[in-house]
Amino acid sequence: MFIFVYYWVLSLQKNIKNNYDLTAKLIAGCTVFFALIAAFPKVNFLPDFTIYEEITKPIVFVGLLTAILLIKPYALSFNKSDGEKSFSLIGFLIDSFIISVIFIFAGTFLYEIILEKPELFPEWIHVNEDPMERVFDGQPLWVIIVAIVTCITMLILNVRIWGWPLAIVAIVAVTYAVSAAIFTLNGWSDNNVFMNYRLGALDPLTEIRKFVIIGDAHALLGRFPSILVRIVLPFVILGSVFAATGGGASLIRLAFNLTRKMRGGPAHAAILSSSLFGTMTGGPVVNVLSTGALTIPMMLRRKFTPVFAGGVEAAASSGGQIVPPVMGIAAFFLANFTGVNYSYVILAAIIPALLYYFTLFITVIFESRKLGIEPIGEVTQEMLMTRQDWLNLIIIFVPILIIIFVLASGIFSVTGAGMLALLSLLPLSFIDPNVRKKPSILLNAFGSGSLNASRILLLFMAVGLVDSSLSATGFPTSFGNLMLTAGDTFRDISLFGFSFSLGNYMFLFVVLVITMVSAILLGMGMPTLPAYANVAIVTGGALTSLGLSFFTSHMFVFYFAVASAITPPVAIAAFAASSITKADPIKTGLTAVRVGITMFIVPFIFCFYPELLLIEDAFISDILTRDYIETRPNGFELSIFLSILPRVILAIYLVSSALTAFDLKPLAYWEIFLRLFLAILILFSSIYIYLPAAIFAFLIIVLHFRTNK
Repeated sequence: MFIFVYYWVLSLQKNIKNNYDLTAKLIAGCTVFFALIAAFPKVNFLPDFTIYEEITKPIVFVGLLTAILLIKPYALSFNKSDGEKSFSLIGFLIDSFIISVIFIFAGTFLYEIILEKPELFPEWIHVNEDPMERVFDGQPLWVIIVAIVTCITMLILNVRIWGWPLAIVAIVAVTYAVSAAIFTLNGWSDNNVFMNYRLGALDPLTEIRKFVIIGDAHALLGRFPSILVRIVLPFVILGSVFAATGGGASLIRLAFNLTRKMRGGPAHAAILSSSLFGTMTGGPVVNVLSTGALTIPMMLRRKFTPVFAGGVEAAASSGGQIVPPVMGIAAFFLANFTGVNYSYVILAAIIPALLYYFTLFITVIFESRKLGIEPIGEVTQEMLMTRQDWLNLIIIFVPILIIIFVLASGIFSVTGAGMLALLSLLPLSFIDPNVRKKPSILLNAFGSGSLNASRILLLFMAVGLVDSSLSATGFPTSFGNLMLTAGDTFRDISLFGFSFSLGNYMFLFVVLVITMVSAILLGMGMPTLPAYANVAIVTGGALTSLGLSFFTSHMFVFYFAVASAITPPVAIAAFAASSITKADPIKTGLTAVRVGITMFIVPFIFCFYPELLLIEDAFISDILTRDYIETRPNGFELSIFLSILPRVILAIYLVSSALTAFDLKPLAYWEIFLRLFLAILILFSSIYIYLPAAIFAFLIIVLHFRTNK
């Protein structure tokens, strides 16, 4: 009744949409504030605010999903003739139904948790039901109806907020799981491992309850919302508050001053600022629109083409997700999936990130030479660093240093690092005069960040369905066994009377290419996290069975999930850059791929040379036994590391100049193909191949410089 009256009052207001948005921010903000307090790390001199996740998650579920519905309610789905939103009674009834489903599911989850884990709750709230009775009598029908209706509702909400791509993946996964269960129950599977519901109980209703409501890891409120509540929330708010302060503009001015004597000028400034800004915000689109609004017009004034300017910004902004220490939300899930401490994930990401941004820098240099752009050398008036800019940099670097210090020292967990960084950022924000004049900027940023958390939670509902469906059927294990069998079957191939062997490395390379394509395709039109999670669930075990460590296989998938943001035809970062440059988004995406080609090369390299990841987990084949992978029985080897790193740098130089078709002077076609061929040979493991190739490549570069001075 209260909800009906509230919506009716809102319908009488003149600006209905603003009321909905404000209410959504208020609900989401209060929910996130509660979740942050509940997850606050224990400190000796403070009271313990910790609340069990089993209690926190349903409250967060209700608050955040109600808020996300208010952002795009069905009640305001229709426009008046003058373009303003009008209140729809039918839409209001749909909204009311969805909110009711959200509340009922949360209540059902709590009821089932109290039934399963009564020790977490006081006696007065215990339910008068024996869980053993369900073993014999089956699950109550109302629980199953709630589960099914909630799944459908979550998919509808995902389509409304995120569009069809992720929802389609979830629908396919659920359809597969249901089909496998039907085949198994009716004896139609005929020992087909992919259509055999091996984890299924005799009672299908018990399985629905287990994998939708109460399954500890694999359920709608399973491991994905747990990671959001325990780890990710402070970093989401941190990025939102950071973006609302003046630190971003000051960072761009600093980057421009540092790079003004380089040919690329504003392009190099875009790379530097986007890497630092992106590690805090963690989102390529937000990063592009924030830094690109300043850097792209400067690049255009320096005579860079709109397509190249947009491509550089898209590539640099997307790379923010692989830059330590924050690296975006998906990196936290990578740490959770692999069981590797997040501080070690940061360490593993350092060299690949440096190689990626090295590629961006030298590609801009080649492009600048090609276009005849010379360094400015002097600071323009708009890029002049003021005293306030230097003060604003404190807003940026202090939280980053706190995160690094806390993780390196081990004082707190990654959650504690995020909390302390956020607590430091809030008072530091008042260094910005705009925040001092209007402190409500921080409240608005907190509300916007909370709404971002709502969108993330909604993503998790679809990803959770994929995870539950595949886990219930045992698909990842079956797929891994299939890859292992296929590796034995297809190593020796006969074609047109000729026989040849792929070998272990070549077959692994083929599977890695398939995994890369899967990650990019699943990442089209959706954020990095679901793209990474969906592919990692399926292929993580398969890559491990072929000789990679569990951590390395997940890092491989993670990189290509990030790369999907710049890969046409649905390159979301390139589309965001194109909205500023007004250039063709497809051409912008292709340029971003060319500029950021390392994003597509380095993951293959660290699969064959895990030394680039630095950490021991990159060499561990079995998490339990801690045995090393077969190709590295001694783990990290310094000699291999010192051998491969300079070769990778040389290969990147060759590839970047070849794709730009320019070094000091234009490259002939034969030299382009020769450089690409030598770059491949340089990365071979045999010293009899890579050493002559490296020497020959070095001589070619020296000759090019001598003849074109």
